[in-house]
Amino acid sequence: MRFYSFTHFMLSPIQQGIQTAHVVHQTFVDTTNDLAKEMLWDWAKDHKTIIVLNGGNTYDLSCLRVRVAQLCSYMGLPHSAFYEDQQSLNGTITAVGCVVPESIYQLSATIGNDENGSTPEQLGYIQAEIELAELLAAHSLAR
Repeated sequence: MRFYSFTHFMLSPIQQGIQTAHVVHQTFVDTTNDLAKEMLWDWAKDHKTIIVLNGGNTYDLSCLRVRVAQLCSYMGLPHSAFYEDQQSLNGTITAVGCVVPESIYQLSATIGNDENGSTPEQLGYIQAEIELAELLAAHSLAR
C-alpha cells in the first residue's frame, strides 16, 4: 500500500511535503469506516510509503477532491483533503490524499503500455480501480 498525495503546484517542495503531512493527518481524522480505518493503520504501521504528485492548481485540486472521494468511497479506501486556514492561504485546498492498494498502483504503472495485450477488465479490475489508476498515471511527481 502507498499513500498518494496530490498537492498544489504553486507550493515550494517543502510546502508540498508539509501539506502532504497535513492531508495524512486529516485522513486519520476523517476516516470513520472500520475497514478503511484498518487499511489506513495497516499502511501507517507496515508500509509507510508516500508518493507526492503534482495536483495542479486550486481548481484542479477541487476536481480531484471530488473524483478521489467518489472512487475511494466506492472502494472503501481511506481518503481526505486538506485546506489551509484563512490567515495562511485564504482557505485554499492544498492537498488531496488516499491510500492505494498495490494492485492499483501497479496497474497505474502499466497504463499506456500494451505489452501483454490484456485490458484491465480482462485482468479482473473494476471500473473504479481503473479510473483511480488512470488518475495516478495522469499526474507527475511534485517538484
